[in-house]
Amino acid sequence: VFVMCPGAVNSEIAREAPRWSKPLLKAVFATIFQSPARAAEPAVYLACAAPGTEPPGRYLHLMRRRAPSEAATDVDFGDRLWARIYDLLGPQGFVAPRSD
Repeated sequence: VFVMCPGAVNSEIAREAPRWSKPLLKAVFATIFQSPARAAEPAVYLACAAPGTEPPGRYLHLMRRRAPSEAATDVDFGDRLWARIYDLLGPQGFVAPRSD
């Protein structure tokens, strides 16, 4: 399993913004955010990497190898987070996987 964060992506997230603000937002997004193709590079790299090239658990942030945050590696925090997700989504039919 690998983890990646592509960073800010110009994904047309502001498409529902007020009409008057769209030219400004488009310019800002084009200047600061990367294209979806560029943002996909870490996923493509990790999917195509030769076995053994990257160790399991590798985290790439903007194509740079980084250590994950403490919260991301805290098993107790993850367990509490998943429990809360199941509590919130259970009424919509989302069922926790069985642990057996």
